[in-house]
Amino acid sequence: MTNEYLFLSDEHRAMVGAYRPDGISVEVSDIDKTPLWIISYSVANKNEDGANKLSEVHATVMQYSPLVLSCESSEYYNCILFPLVNELERKLRKLLYLAASISDNENAKENVKQLEEKDFSEIFDLLFIDQNFILDMKKRINAEVKSQFNGRSKYTKDEIKLYLDSVEEHALWDTILLKEDVPTLRSRFRDVQTYRNDVMHAHNIDKEQFEKARYLFDKVNKELDSAIDRLLQKKKIEQLKNTPTVSAAIKSTMQAQELSTISDIVQSLALIFNQKEDISGLLSVTHDLVEVVRTASANQIPSTLERLQQQVQDITRLLTDNLPHRGTDKQGL
Repeated sequence: MTNEYLFLSDEHRAMVGAYRPDGISVEVSDIDKTPLWIISYSVANKNEDGANKLSEVHATVMQYSPLVLSCESSEYYNCILFPLVNELERKLRKLLYLAASISDNENAKENVKQLEEKDFSEIFDLLFIDQNFILDMKKRINAEVKSQFNGRSKYTKDEIKLYLDSVEEHALWDTILLKEDVPTLRSRFRDVQTYRNDVMHAHNIDKEQFEKARYLFDKVNKELDSAIDRLLQKKKIEQLKNTPTVSAAIKSTMQAQELSTISDIVQSLALIFNQKEDISGLLSVTHDLVEVVRTASANQIPSTLERLQQQVQDITRLLTDNLPHRGTDKQGL
């Protein structure tokens, strides 16, 4: 892995030539019949550790304003970040298509069409910039000298700030998504845009920029996954709403809760009366039945529930019949 720098004069040659970082090979070459010279720094391994070492070299050498012929440390960083950027853009389009399709906002549905045809800057402007807000601000900024600002001919900076705060901003993102959806992208979309452009346009970046970009892309991608999962679940609910399937699912859930209660009753009765020798067989069957019901399909639960309820009644009757043997007042139960 090598970084190469071209110097146009000997002005800094002594300083740069004396810089010999540990573990890095340095080579200096002249260009015949010119004052130009090239210095290169190399490491044996092409990995993140090597890139980090060359990144430190890059920061030091760039103090002397050379032309960068090659910066393979930045190239290495770009190669790691590129898949993360690609992942982010694809997940963002997926999220927007889902959000717009579920939304009742027809304007949002129209704007989000054919996102593949828009570049990243256009998508960000579409999502986070309210054009009406911009137009209102431009009217104020470009107003004539004699015009009033918010009904005042004289005003302070604080009054202008108050006015700006009072002007509503309606970004498309806030129209079709929740505030908790991808909060990092919503608050730091400019940083995401800058780092993305650095990667896609092969800009030279250092170790610090790389680490910040990787952290940001990783975090946004995880938040995109969560938002997509939420919308997919919402879409399923919308599709199933007011259908027999949903009704059956709700009924099954309620029945399952009732079964849990019945199971608790069975175990409580056995504990209170301690008639294990008399009802152990019946109790065992009941427990087995509870497990069967819990795993039963929706159409099986009603009949299974009825059988379980009958078992509970049988247990109660058996326990009641056994009460005289324990010397317990039957009416006390």
